[in-house]
Amino acid sequence: AGVISRNPAVSVPDSVYETLRRTISRNPLDEPVEFRSTQAFFIKVDIGAFGRPAHRQSPEGSFAMLAGEPLLVCDGPRGEERDAHLEYLHVAWDSGDFSPLRHASGTFCAAHFAPRSGTTRLFADRLGLRTLYYAVTERFVFFSSARRILEAIDEVPKVMDVVALAEITGFGYPFGGGTPY
Repeated sequence: AGVISRNPAVSVPDSVYETLRRTISRNPLDEPVEFRSTQAFFIKVDIGAFGRPAHRQSPEGSFAMLAGEPLLVCDGPRGEERDAHLEYLHVAWDSGDFSPLRHASGTFCAAHFAPRSGTTRLFADRLGLRTLYYAVTERFVFFSSARRILEAIDEVPKVMDVVALAEITGFGYPFGGGTPY
């Protein structure tokens, strides 16, 4: 989960940091990994499902985190483990190369922040099986792989989408990947 200020002169409110810290995990024993800059805050809990970490900060200061497993089927990653794939992707993303994602066949979502340019990119697998929810407001972009986290942030507007609610009621899910908001 995370938040990015759309304007470098606008700081993220402390209340957002605290809400993300409080809601990132339901287990009080989890130790979240955090990345914080003047323009962005990323937080992640790695439950150890894949046996390897899924976050990386480069010596240049960029940060990337991953949920799931991208399963790259290309020449490049030095190893089959998820952290080797994230390292390969992170180096490519730092140089502006997003073509390795064409070779991803797993279910995953990821975020990459480059503080020098103030650029954040959010990624999801081709079918969106590993959901990445986001909300764009005038001042901030919020994102999370769990909708409950965005619902807890007061700064994220929650305006009911009647059509999506009707679809959820009738079919169990909203068409087109929507949400109740």
